[in-house]
Amino acid sequence: MPDIFYFAAVSDTGARNEPVERIMNEIRKSKARFVLYVGDLVRYRNPSHFQWMAEEIDEKLGKNAVICRARQS
Repeated sequence: MPDIFYFAAVSDTGARNEPVERIMNEIRKSKARFVLYVGDLVRYRNPSHFQWMAEEIDEKLGKNAVICRARQS
């Protein structure tokens, strides 16, 4: 029997505190092994916004959370 894993898919939080906290709390209570963010992780393309979101995810889900950061050209 193949291994089963769970993940959470999230989008359009736009870096607003309340939804991010609520979503991360629900994910933490679930069996999800990772989070797939599919859009609008932050409101503006500013490195400080991405850094803030990475810190929020680390705080809520632990330092083992995997973050992929896009490079600005």
